Amino acid sequence: MSAPMNAEKRQKRNKMAGYIAIISGILLLVSGVTGAEAWSALGETIEDIVGGDMGSNIKIVFMVLSVIALLGGILVLLGGILFIKEKITGGKVAIAIGVGMGLIGLIIILGLAAWTLSKGDVDGFIARISLLGSTGGIGILLSIIARLMATKPE
Repeated sequence: MSAPMNAEKRQKRNKMAGYIAIISGILLLVSGVTGAEAWSALGETIEDIVGGDMGSNIKIVFMVLSVIALLGGILVLLGGILFIKEKITGGKVAIAIGVGMGLIGLIIILGLAAWTLSKGDVDGFIARISLLGSTGGIGILLSIIARLMATKPE
């Protein structure tokens, strides 16, 4: 069992976690890896598969998810600010929601890319995979690191 972290060291660590989360949020926003594109693409794909009124209604649901997913980077930025202000629980929740949308979006993009490739559409596959971008991947990784770094007072 490790010794308790002193208050000064914990505050420095939380500030560093906050700065990392802020950089992460900026990377997520700049790269567009919020999951919004993936939710939208999935909604369109399901609409094509299902068709009719049901397909249109399903697409509306995915449009709403797409709007929520746009908050991914913003929530990570908010989490970073909360870490700096020593509001650790709120920061962790904000980052978890923001990164969750980003991770879900990445998983959806990969799934859609595989489905597109299975239909023999190599150009569509390349277009879907290019949505990932390395900047967004780094943003997600940094947000996870920041979340793990932040510690509450004992």
